[in-house]
Amino acid sequence: MRRALFSLLGALSLLMGLGAASSALATTITLTFDEFQTGTAVTNQYENLGVLVSGATAFAAAALAAAANPWPANTPPNIVYSPLGLMTFTLNPAITGNVQSVSAYLSEGVGVNVGIYAYDASGALVGQAIAPANAVNTLVSVTSSGNPIATVQIHDGRGAFFGVDTVTFTIAADVIPVPAAGFKLGPAGDSACFRISCSNDSSRSVVGSMSIRSAHE
Repeated sequence: MRRALFSLLGALSLLMGLGAASSALATTITLTFDEFQTGTAVTNQYENLGVLVSGATAFAAAALAAAANPWPANTPPNIVYSPLGLMTFTLNPAITGNVQSVSAYLSEGVGVNVGIYAYDASGALVGQAIAPANAVNTLVSVTSSGNPIATVQIHDGRGAFFGVDTVTFTIAADVIPVPAAGFKLGPAGDSACFRISCSNDSSRSVVGSMSIRSAHE
């Protein structure tokens, strides 16, 4: 009986440890553009991942490099280049889930301040971030201040060209934390139980319950 009780306490400790974990687990979708030949227009190639792209052409970074303004790839060999100054990523939430943040490595022309602008399904701006002037392979990230992100635009507002690499969309999956649990053993032969739950509040759910019967060795 003591061995069974120790096994039970071990399982309880594991559950309590899980309860101390972060309240959210994150998954990501990452586009590196390295599978394309130079000059390929990136449009629906990532549709199976839930992402449609417009205004982006894949190029080997070396082909765009210039001594005065090199644009290295974050993940060689390719970056995507925006010849018209606007790149758009449209997300399908049925595939991607609820995207809460987006990041990309940006390179820009001299004097250009390219930025990432995130919009929800209604077209409302939910976050933005602008790269510093003359950015080269600079990581820029945006996290939604409200609704999930449905569309992402990258531009400088003036139609200037820029380069982009390693675009990452982060999806947060909520997890209800498991709180500390308590249990009580009655006298030998009596039944006793413990329960792991968030609270008795109707808005919280009981994670699990177990009952045991105490006994002497």
